[in-house]
Amino acid sequence: MGIPAESEPTVRFGEFKLDLRTRELRSNGHRSYLQEQPFQILALLLDRPGQLVSRDELMKKLWPSDTFVDFDHSINKAVNRLREALDDSVDQPRFIETVPRRGYRFIGPVAPSPEPAGEDARLLVEKQRTLQWQLLVPATVLLMALVGGGLYWRSRSAHRLAGKETIVLADFVNNTSDPVLEDALRQALLASLGQSPFLNILSDDKVREQLGYMGRPATDRLTEPVAREICQRAGSTVVLVGSISTLGTRYVLGLNAVNCQTGESISRQVADVESREKILQAVDRIATETRETLGESFGSIQKYNVRLEQATTSSLEALRFYRIGVQTDLTQVRQRFRFSNKPSLWIKISRKRTQPWA
Repeated sequence: MGIPAESEPTVRFGEFKLDLRTRELRSNGHRSYLQEQPFQILALLLDRPGQLVSRDELMKKLWPSDTFVDFDHSINKAVNRLREALDDSVDQPRFIETVPRRGYRFIGPVAPSPEPAGEDARLLVEKQRTLQWQLLVPATVLLMALVGGGLYWRSRSAHRLAGKETIVLADFVNNTSDPVLEDALRQALLASLGQSPFLNILSDDKVREQLGYMGRPATDRLTEPVAREICQRAGSTVVLVGSISTLGTRYVLGLNAVNCQTGESISRQVADVESREKILQAVDRIATETRETLGESFGSIQKYNVRLEQATTSSLEALRFYRIGVQTDLTQVRQRFRFSNKPSLWIKISRKRTQPWA
């Protein structure tokens, strides 16, 4: 017999405890928040332990009937993320067993784990959730839900780019007290997205050129409004706005893709990162999710997706210094060649120095 969501607030299985109200997953003192789709799959499996849940049932549960999406790929992806959160194996499953070409079955022991009831307890839960929401909604990015353990939420947007369209990368919104993160994360995101043959990131030189036309200093910060104006002037399509905040000892990383003409958000990714050392891994994941949401094929992403720690460095400090060096060099070179009669030399230098990593 299963554990319906409406009857018990939490469910225990193995070393895990799942809160069915908040999607919080606890294990051995660690806490994370499941992405919406992995959570829905897990809740359905827990409601029918030992029974087959077909892929058709999952499809109807996760998507409305008028949704156009690659259901097989999306279900596989959500199940893989769920297994990753549970540290489960396809070949030797402890919890989720695959029934080939049919669906999935929950094979672990399941037990309810009721929590103390009462008005005070309910009010405490609501206050905690309200506080989390307030912390996770910076001015420029609406973070719709917490996710954890390297899992990410992806908005199901119908907007997809035609390919090789230019995007503008805004400066990171750094809501932490760590000054390293702003430059480091922008450079990391530039390096990660720069691998894509599908996206064309507006170069630093072009950005500075547009700032000049706008009557702004070349060193002006690329806030979302400034980046949107640059995007419109350059004939680009999308502005990407990254943000990072702290939540206790953890970090919340966000990436918002905005239509530069309308200001509409067309893709949002958010990650709950457990430590500073894992921030670059989170950048990798939200960059990959953004590429897929904007229309890049799965095959292209697999082919051109080297992890940041391999493509660049695992050091946030090194990324920051590289970013500062690029900005300083470009400013000095531009001053030197501003009145030069050798424009090809300036173009050559610009292209070399604005690579995501050298």
